[in-house]
Amino acid sequence: MRFLLPLFSLLFFAGCIGVNTEIPETSPVPHAPFLKSKSLLKEEKPYYYYIGQKMILDIFCDAQNPKTVSEWKKAEDADLAINAGYFTKEMNPAGYLKTPKFIWDAPAYEDFWGITTEGEGMFGKTKNIDANDFALLLTSFPLLVSEEKAVFTKETGKQARRTILGKRDGYLVFIIFDAPITLYEAAKFLQKEKFEIALNLDGGPSTGFSSKAIEFSSAPVPCALLGKSEKKE
Repeated sequence: MRFLLPLFSLLFFAGCIGVNTEIPETSPVPHAPFLKSKSLLKEEKPYYYYIGQKMILDIFCDAQNPKTVSEWKKAEDADLAINAGYFTKEMNPAGYLKTPKFIWDAPAYEDFWGITTEGEGMFGKTKNIDANDFALLLTSFPLLVSEEKAVFTKETGKQARRTILGKRDGYLVFIIFDAPITLYEAAKFLQKEKFEIALNLDGGPSTGFSSKAIEFSSAPVPCALLGKSEKKE
């Protein structure tokens, strides 16, 4: 069955749902330190966090009790946390979201990141996949980079902080622009940095990152993408 786009949500979103799904990577390094690079037009620097073989990724959601990313990390005893995509004013996910234990059955955004039932991490277009093939699936937009080329080419002039998932050198990378930047600027910059692919998750006050190394505060968000090292499992 191909990926279906339902017209309305079928489930009431409540409670805290967690998943543990390992992303296989080629590098034996659990995760690399932050790398800093100049942004396209400014001196402010984005931050990269590389996710390796020893990191387990979770998605936790709670519409009734949204938290900052720092609070999410502390509440779930995680090593790192970022905000996990768009949400509505009712604090529900704005697009289709699937974990092994939970599905938020809203209309899907056109782009996605996910982990297949075979354990393969993937980015792409939702129209080209079957959701049943995925253990973890987060839909969002827009796709900024594909095949190392910027594919978001419209300059709107709207600047904001950005949370982005990307892939470079075989790693899944959390990318945080803590200083305001447009999506066009982000796409061109990540192309220059030779990212294979990059997907925007959300921006503005929702953007946040929490780890032992650094803290970028966020507004309360209903969902967070958490990373835990294998030693914590």
